[in-house]
Amino acid sequence: MKKRKKLKAVASLEGKSMSSLVSELIDDYVEEAMERMQDESERTCIFRMG
Repeated sequence: MKKRKKLKAVASLEGKSMSSLVSELIDDYVEEAMERMQDESERTCIFRMG
C-alpha cells in the first residue's frame, strides 16, 4: 500500500492522474524493452556471422 500512496503523490505533484502516470510508465518500459530486444537480436546476428 505504501508504494501506491507514493505513486499517487508523485502523480499529483506532476499534475497527472495515477492511471495516466502508470500508462506513461508502461509505454516507457515497453519502448525500452523493445530497444533491448532489438540490440540483443543485432548482437545475435553478429555472433552468428563471426
